[in-house]
Amino acid sequence: MNVRISVLGCSLMDYLYSPVSFSSKPFQTYTSVVPADGGIELGKIVFTEDLERYSGKHIQDILTELVGNAHPKAINIGGPGIVSAICASQLVPDGCDLSFFGARGNDRMGTILMEKLTTFPLNVAHLARFDGATASTYVLSDPNYGEGYGERTFIFNIGVLSDISPMDIPQSCFEADIVLFGATAVMPRIHAQLDVLLERSKHAGALTIVTTVFDLLQEKEDPKKRWSMGSGERTFSFIDLLICDKEEAFRLSGTTSVEDALGFFKRVGVKSTIVTQGKEDVVAYANSGPFSPFEMTHFPVSSLVDAEIHAGKAADGDTTGCGDNFAGGVLASIAMQTDKSLSGPIDLKDAIAWGIAAGGAACFHLGGTFMEDHAGEKRDIVERYYHHYKGCF
Repeated sequence: MNVRISVLGCSLMDYLYSPVSFSSKPFQTYTSVVPADGGIELGKIVFTEDLERYSGKHIQDILTELVGNAHPKAINIGGPGIVSAICASQLVPDGCDLSFFGARGNDRMGTILMEKLTTFPLNVAHLARFDGATASTYVLSDPNYGEGYGERTFIFNIGVLSDISPMDIPQSCFEADIVLFGATAVMPRIHAQLDVLLERSKHAGALTIVTTVFDLLQEKEDPKKRWSMGSGERTFSFIDLLICDKEEAFRLSGTTSVEDALGFFKRVGVKSTIVTQGKEDVVAYANSGPFSPFEMTHFPVSSLVDAEIHAGKAADGDTTGCGDNFAGGVLASIAMQTDKSLSGPIDLKDAIAWGIAAGGAACFHLGGTFMEDHAGEKRDIVERYYHHYKGCF
């Protein structure tokens, strides 16, 4: 397979606690009253220092109240950028050149992160080392929340992700067939110049993908103001594919319906957009650019995944990383199609089917990153859901 992929984005270590009851009195004590007030919000990120300020307590005391003396159920690789890259690397055939660009600290956690990453078919030579702490997240998961679909929340230590800037990214990152920018909102110096980095990628001939994350920094600044990327709306014109969840789509577009959000992204020049909605339909369009065009279309979630969740097969898993694996599945399909069809448009609907299969499969393991026992294990699992989905939709 002769395709070069670059992923520039967030990488960190996840400390996964499960099960944590979101209906318990201790948890309710730390939940948010109004958005971005420093309290915990389901499915969202809160910065550690903001939660400490909100509660008047140290993070270790807060964790003790929430999880008792329990140790993390798992310590795993996390971060929307790196999890998507790992997922794609496990799905594409041998020979794909997939490189990750990001930041880690010079602490022990950064060493552990690198050691874990070397087990994947992924080039991490450009994971730059900075003085300071590697980013990390306490992931609290309630697998029984929402009729058994589960929910999670994130307490986030930004660490050296606040230090990396465009000057730290080599030109080789942009000279790829596909460049994915993953969750750059937690890399503020990168996010502020996202339009410049996207433009460099387009000038080098790359297909560009942007995946989003809840932008807590902008939400804290003004929870009523529409989020921005890069220097403004020109950023959108360099995006071939935007992948975001419903709330992120609303905050980026300033709208309150998926239909209006997709209309906004079309108007500002995004070639194609996918909006995920948890257990509800994925909604997407392809307007122009590298993909076969189609009007706004609803894609149901996997009925096989849904049936297996209700059968209790997700008891040892959680929803952490489902969206990131969705993006990884989409990326893998686009890469495989780019390799096979050297000319002609890419079938985004097929890529969405891969994304739904990969995102659904993530419900059955704890954390976003799947640790394979043998090469090809993840692909075998995802392909089963993919073929079932294609047979039904």
